[in-house]
Amino acid sequence: VLRNLSRLISQSMREVDFIGRYGGEEFVIILPETALDQAMLAAQRLCNHIANTKLDTEKGEIYITVSLGVATYDEEKPGLDNFLEYADQALYEAKQNGRNQARAFHPQKK
Repeated sequence: VLRNLSRLISQSMREVDFIGRYGGEEFVIILPETALDQAMLAAQRLCNHIANTKLDTEKGEIYITVSLGVATYDEEKPGLDNFLEYADQALYEAKQNGRNQARAFHPQKK
């Protein structure tokens, strides 16, 4: 499933985007020079693409969904750790609100 998911993500992103596995079943996707609203559109498209794609597994065909947290780099609190923390907070919100969706981190909600 993770290999199939990785393939779907790669197919959905631009060549300049960075995609990496962050742990267990978490991935990080970095969209350079992309505003938050455009990143949210990309995330929603990715959610829809994954949810509508049948995956072949050893146990047969399945459908999966993903929850995505979207964040922008904060110049006031620079650093990869802060950036990933913001994305993780948005991911947690997406999971709490029913999964199969993307949520954005908004600095004013800190």
